[in-house]
Amino acid sequence: MTPNDKRSYTSTDPADVIAHQEIESQDDSAILSADRAPELRTKGEYGSPPKRSRDQGEGEPPYALQLYRDSRSPLSIFRFTPVLFVILFIGSLLLAAGVYSRAVYGERWWALFLREAGAVLMVVAVVHAIYEIVIHKVLHDDIIRLGVTVEALQRTVSIVGGAVESGLAAVYASRDEVNRAMAEEISKMGPGTTLKMLGISLGAFLCPHGALHSAFRKLLIRDDVTIDALILDIESAAAVDRARLEEPRSFAAGLRAGEDQRTAFKSTRCHNELKTATDFAQDLADRCYYRDVVNIASESAPYDAPSEPAVNAKFVYRVYAAAPLCYLVIFQDYMFLENYHDAGRGGEAPVLKIGRFSGESGDTTSLFRIYENHFEVVKSFSRDRAKDLHTARARDGGGEK
Repeated sequence: MTPNDKRSYTSTDPADVIAHQEIESQDDSAILSADRAPELRTKGEYGSPPKRSRDQGEGEPPYALQLYRDSRSPLSIFRFTPVLFVILFIGSLLLAAGVYSRAVYGERWWALFLREAGAVLMVVAVVHAIYEIVIHKVLHDDIIRLGVTVEALQRTVSIVGGAVESGLAAVYASRDEVNRAMAEEISKMGPGTTLKMLGISLGAFLCPHGALHSAFRKLLIRDDVTIDALILDIESAAAVDRARLEEPRSFAAGLRAGEDQRTAFKSTRCHNELKTATDFAQDLADRCYYRDVVNIASESAPYDAPSEPAVNAKFVYRVYAAAPLCYLVIFQDYMFLENYHDAGRGGEAPVLKIGRFSGESGDTTSLFRIYENHFEVVKSFSRDRAKDLHTARARDGGGEK
């Protein structure tokens, strides 16, 4: 027997009856699970579920299921039968008495009163019945679902309110979305502002294939902005560990070939991207150095390639050796944050857009303050790689390239 046999069931065999009852119970339980929210709230309408007595059989349906079955019954509109039938009965008697009195004694005031009172009670009973039908049978589930939706919205508003107060302005599910948002912020940077960047390679900005490289190059042409970048030291053990986490197969293949960890690291994409970003950052730092420190008009000063755009912005980059914790880009009023993890490559976790100021108090938000301080802490134990290279060149007697 299947649940589809439920409507056409006619057998009187005891075994079939028991099986049929079990199928009905399963069907009702499935419906109950599908519409669980309305049933859970029937407790507040009809009172607390009665306690199961000691002699109550274990096979009896639960209170919520029984209540749901009752609500599906055509007679459920007469849930308040004492009140409804008393009003209906009294109204009928009064109306009948009024009609009889008028027929026997003529139009008397008390006959009119009986008829009017009976009619009023009858109308009350009918309105009550209509209310039960419309509200409890037609709109009851919709009202309950609306209540559930309102509760969910209230919880959402509470969560969003706390997030906004903390500074959270948006959540981006992919790097494509956040790159478009950051490109817009780059275009809105005003004179005298500073762009702070922290990441492993900052490849979106510093690598030629990066999604934001074109916007970044346009920013370098401006002479009224400052760019402060922190990237992972390519010579650090943390860079090797990061490649092992992000590219375990490539890294392991290098080790199986008899190479040491440093050599295996050089065969990974992590190394190649970080080296490309480091070389580009060093080139920018060199050009700023020759522009600001060395007399650019001297014959020994190098010249940029004709295809290279001018670098007028103040660009500074440093490298850090600690394990990278986050990808962080800080503008004047907003920052973009992605927490790194050890389960795969960067760019897989959601990116948070955090505002500097709260919409209500106008103070610096807690999240913005925390991660702005995080940037400064990482910067404090980083090293100026460009300066080290310039010092080494001067010490070796090679002059300035």
